[in-house]
Amino acid sequence: MQRPGSECSSRAGTQHSRDASTVWGKVQGPSTRWVIPPPTPILSPPGAVAWLKVTVAGAEEGLTGGDTLTRTTFIQRLNTSGGLAPSTGVAGTRSR
Repeated sequence: MQRPGSECSSRAGTQHSRDASTVWGKVQGPSTRWVIPPPTPILSPPGAVAWLKVTVAGAEEGLTGGDTLTRTTFIQRLNTSGGLAPSTGVAGTRSR
């Protein structure tokens, strides 16, 4: 079964760690996240996973009926530090 919104390439989601309820949606907006005061954009720090806002397109209860996330309308990822893969590859790997 295909989840609503899964046909878009910029789909993101999250799952609750205790009750396994899950939400998914579409990433909104450009790479600039906040403008305080206008018109100065504030970007995620260099080397950090991008800040983003996800508008929820669908949700499902966890296997045991957990529903913590099922009423969620959006998810924000903010104040990230690090997390990007190295741009030059991973140390210790070799091509044959």
